[in-house]
Amino acid sequence: MKNALQMLLKSLEKIELEHGEIRDTAVREVLSNVIAQSFISLEPNFELPNDFAMYTDEGDAQVRSALLQFLSHPEINAEAVRRLTPEERLTAFHEDDDIFSDCTCLGDYFGHA
Repeated sequence: MKNALQMLLKSLEKIELEHGEIRDTAVREVLSNVIAQSFISLEPNFELPNDFAMYTDEGDAQVRSALLQFLSHPEINAEAVRRLTPEERLTAFHEDDDIFSDCTCLGDYFGHA
């Protein structure tokens, strides 16, 4: 899962260079809800939204693309099968948070559960 998380964080950091609002509370809430519904709870009818509370459609599209890549990553699919409970999946999502450099962590974009 480490590679998938690193890929996601790098994508979000790149988006932040042009769209600083990615760390706004409204955006973080949407990002957190997406991870909660798609990976943590494995909601069967989950659909990735188009609106992430970014200031522009371009920003929303970039965030959507980053999340789509993350959620379709083989490591994520494997963890969703291997981790049987939502609690285990939540732990998996946050357990490698200390691997990231430059003082950026997943909590900067998703908040803390």
